[in-house]
Amino acid sequence: CLAVGDPLAEVQAECENGLAFAKRVRFGLVIHLCGAQLGLIRTLRGVTPALGRLDHDDYNEPEVERSLASNPNLVFAEFYYWTRKVQARVFAGDYASAAEAAFNGQRLYWTSAAMFETAEFRLYAALAHAGAWNTASMEDRLKHFEAVTRHYKQIQVWAEHSPQTFENRAALAAAEIARIEGRILDAQDLYEKAIRSAHTHGFVHNEALANELAGLFYAARGYEKIATT
Repeated sequence: CLAVGDPLAEVQAECENGLAFAKRVRFGLVIHLCGAQLGLIRTLRGVTPALGRLDHDDYNEPEVERSLASNPNLVFAEFYYWTRKVQARVFAGDYASAAEAAFNGQRLYWTSAAMFETAEFRLYAALAHAGAWNTASMEDRLKHFEAVTRHYKQIQVWAEHSPQTFENRAALAAAEIARIEGRILDAQDLYEKAIRSAHTHGFVHNEALANELAGLFYAARGYEKIATT
């Protein structure tokens, strides 16, 4: 059900209306775009079978993945799907699955070079691989670290040209790299930079994400009071 006065519920309603219209006119591309977006919205609202899953109504992840992979005309929709899945899994803390989705999305990155979707993908893919690094084998850790670094370098290029939009993203990815490398003081400064930049430029969702990751960083080091704050 949709709660009255819930902004995310209003977004869900808009997405559902768009999906219904796309189905009526049989616009396959938009059906897939709205379906993936609706899955992310619903999981953030806690109304999917499990947090981080995109499944809803007749929308089923394995079936959608098979359908998209079998239709070369839907490569953009497939990239969009993997981006939404990476985001959903990162929010759920399921980093291994998020990293796997990121690898799948990377194959299709070329489809969306001119779309802002690539910015979302780069950030969440970096966070997915950084999180997966924590529990990966020594062999896989190198693979994940290389992926984090690759995504960070592109975000940093964007940040140099548009710091208002990308500085917070670059700082957050850099903080995760510093954490992995054991540069504790650098990580602290970079988490704070990400939080401050996101706040200054109105990216409230990135501010929340940076706070959450900073909290996990401090908790892992036994600073419970700082982490909770």
